[in-house]
Amino acid sequence: MNRRHALASIATTIAVAGCLGSVPSSSGSAQDASTQTATTTERGTETDADERTKKTTGTDECTTPKSTATDAETETPSDATSTADTSGTSGTSSADLPDPPFAGMRTDPAATYVVGKQGGTTTTATSDGAHVVQIWNDGPDARSVSVVITGQKTGTQFDDTVEIAAGDHLNFVFETPDAYKVEVSGEGFSSTSSVDREWGECSTSMTTIRLRENGTEMRTTSQSGTC
Repeated sequence: MNRRHALASIATTIAVAGCLGSVPSSSGSAQDASTQTATTTERGTETDADERTKKTTGTDECTTPKSTATDAETETPSDATSTADTSGTSGTSSADLPDPPFAGMRTDPAATYVVGKQGGTTTTATSDGAHVVQIWNDGPDARSVSVVITGQKTGTQFDDTVEIAAGDHLNFVFETPDAYKVEVSGEGFSSTSSVDREWGECSTSMTTIRLRENGTEMRTTSQSGTC
């Protein structure tokens, strides 16, 4: 073998050895690449699962109902509740009666008693009476007043002790025709008045018994008309 052929053979042997040495290295790189891909996929799956979990949790928190606003809207104000004022509605009509003879009296009576209605006395006026007796406590303190009303034909129509606050007055409306005697008494005072009422009459009267600190005073006004 000449020198040229010997050098060519050595070169071929080195080349073959280099290719064989590179095979294990190539196999290791492919395995590493495969391992890295699998790891990346698994991490990606874990990341997606975490994100889905976070999104689900966030949705639950956002959809939780809040009852505070609803309770506030349905709360009934303590002040919703409303009571009608019926004070003074049972009094007699001043348009059908003479003006009270005393100045300084309150417009509406503390109570109104209807005398002679169906043989008895009620505390609610069913119609405006043509004859009225007022008992006015024109003093600084409340008083206990005994009131007895007797009809000549109808007998005793009222017999009771009433409490009258300072400045208040009571109205007694006479509906049944009769001749009445009204007796008012208390501690240190007494007074008597009369009311005559007949069927078909057109007259009206207003008697006011004024209870003062040192006694009583009574005045009567009347009006006559043609039926």
